[in-house]
Amino acid sequence: MQGYLGNLLYVSLFSFSFLLLHAPRRQFNVIVTSVIDGDTILVNGKNKIRLLDIDAPEIKQKSFDGVHIGLLSKNWLEKKILNKRVRLVLHGRGFYNRWLGDIYIAKENINLKIIEKGFALSYGQKYSFFSFMARKKKKGIWNTSGFYSPKVYRKLTRRN
Repeated sequence: MQGYLGNLLYVSLFSFSFLLLHAPRRQFNVIVTSVIDGDTILVNGKNKIRLLDIDAPEIKQKSFDGVHIGLLSKNWLEKKILNKRVRLVLHGRGFYNRWLGDIYIAKENINLKIIEKGFALSYGQKYSFFSFMARKKKKGIWNTSGFYSPKVYRKLTRRN
């Protein structure tokens, strides 16, 4: 009996985790009402969304030669999606309990596009090749004398 219950529990847990991993993502057509920075937006006037798998410079961040790379990133994203209807694919909440998502205009993946244009870095492996290529071609923020990664910049400027 104990073996049967153990197997049943294992199969149930495996089935549940499989469903979570392969459940369809929630998709919504929304209007981007504000761009907070290069990787965070507000949709429908109230819902804050963190763009998944990218890390853009912080809004006050500058390169080593004084270029305001945080504003460059934000401005590029604003021109691309502000006040436009986009498709939002939500992937749940992240570490800071923020909604994480991918943004599309038609079939264009905006998360990928901001990295290809050189205005954000890949966060993880998903877009690392495209981040490497933007850096190699000196696109966007990579066309400066250099900068701290947004993660390092946040640590350096964190108030204690």
